[in-house]
Amino acid sequence: MHFIISQGVNSALDRAFNYYRNNTEVWQQLVQKDMNMDFSWELSTSQYEELYLKSVARARVAANRAQGL
Repeated sequence: MHFIISQGVNSALDRAFNYYRNNTEVWQQLVQKDMNMDFSWELSTSQYEELYLKSVARARVAANRAQGL
């Protein structure tokens, strides 16, 4: 299993390095785009909260259906 994971990581790194060497301009655009992404807890928290609220609402609907309401 470890060999398969290592092989996958190595393959991904090879593709990334080749892309970096052969597409410098596009690579820089990708880096800039990624650097501008919001990885803050504030954004993550609001997304998890929204997902939680949707899940609770769906569970309530399912429970009501099961009870025949």
